[in-house]
Amino acid sequence: MKELKIPGGKLILVKGQPQLVLSERRTVQQSRKPEQGEPNPTVKFLNKYYKMSEAERFRGGHYPTDFVKKCLFNGRHCSKLNLHNYTSFRFGNYVAFNKRISSSKLLRTTKTGVGTGLIIDLNLEIDYYLSLTHTIGAKVVIHGPSDVLNLEEEGFILSPGYETLISLKQTVVQRLPAPYKDQCFDYKNQVNPAMTSKNMCVRECIQEKNFAKCGCIDLTLVAVNDLRPCDVMNETEVHCLNDVLANMSRIGSNCKCPLPCTSVFHNEIISKAYTIPKVLCL
Repeated sequence: MKELKIPGGKLILVKGQPQLVLSERRTVQQSRKPEQGEPNPTVKFLNKYYKMSEAERFRGGHYPTDFVKKCLFNGRHCSKLNLHNYTSFRFGNYVAFNKRISSSKLLRTTKTGVGTGLIIDLNLEIDYYLSLTHTIGAKVVIHGPSDVLNLEEEGFILSPGYETLISLKQTVVQRLPAPYKDQCFDYKNQVNPAMTSKNMCVRECIQEKNFAKCGCIDLTLVAVNDLRPCDVMNETEVHCLNDVLANMSRIGSNCKCPLPCTSVFHNEIISKAYTIPKVLCL
């Protein structure tokens, strides 16, 4: 069994059960300043941020046109048809390249080596970071054009001031459905958005148990439903969410989220070099 340390106890992942998803909320547990008896600034900010609509959060984040300074694919400038803008609770605004959209044609590269494939120049706009932010960088996730993006658990982080080269090796794992041992599930052909991946299935399962016990859901676990979100300033609701996840980890989640019939892994080999700042000589 694998153990995970959490505030107030220990999470045990029960053998044979789907691996649970830890909430971002746990990194900013409800706390009080001893000398003032007030919630910490991070919790207050998140409480306000989570109540914003998706459009409001997008307007308050970094604009993708400012974030991506240059984009080349196979030596040609990227078309706007191949760049799509989205926003997430944890990472803010992000750009998806070459995502499968009905109105756009997927791009393919036939060569390997430096100078081929995708080349992007990012402007992290570090002067606009919030004072609550403790790190600076960009999250990169490499996945298939039709895959459901999992920003929280996949990918790697680029540090500012470096040129990073990424080489890829793709591995495909095929499994068999029942009555074979794997008893895999074909998530790709599901209409229900909550069943488009094993990860989304687990998140939906956790949210159902959250709502059943607490009467609200954890907004940091992105799931497809319209249930009432919990208030991160409400200590009772926060403790209730913690108890739900702890109980699921101790006695088993009972989430019916089998392994996918097809898993694609992109093994990255990353190398980087420090970029020399440009100096203006007069």
